Amino acid sequence: MQNEHFQLGNATSVTAASEGEPGNRYFYLALESERGVARLWLEKEQLFQLALAVQRLLSSVSPDEPTEVSDSENAEDMDRLDLEFVIEKLVLGKKNVENSFFLNAVELQPDEEELSQTRGNATVEVQLSRTQLEFLSNQALEVCAAGRPLCPLCGVPIGIEKHR
Repeated sequence: MQNEHFQLGNATSVTAASEGEPGNRYFYLALESERGVARLWLEKEQLFQLALAVQRLLSSVSPDEPTEVSDSENAEDMDRLDLEFVIEKLVLGKKNVENSFFLNAVELQPDEEELSQTRGNATVEVQLSRTQLEFLSNQALEVCAAGRPLCPLCGVPIGIEKHR
């Protein structure tokens, strides 16, 4: 079964968010571009590690370099994408052309029973500017920190139940 690769092109908006109450939250990235939208569900730890990876990447690239992103394909000639899936892996990097950045997300592999009924692993790629990545990193850290406080002794989140 062939895997599908979706190119969103240049991001117009990127958001890290969560739904639900602390202790029962679901985390996602919302990506918007001229070519469509994608809601990518992920674990809290994945979101936190993405924020750290963005900070490491941006610290290794001079802020004086241009970060404009060019898009050679015409978005009007393509069908508008509307994607939503759980991600297994994120790849973040810098393109050599014009110092643009990219985020590539790989769909979580379905189990064997579901595999025969699905299209296979999908990937989605979006190009981001330095400003968008900085915003994403800061927002992701805020979303992760907004959960239940951690116990100073054992590091486990403190809930409404008794904690030792």
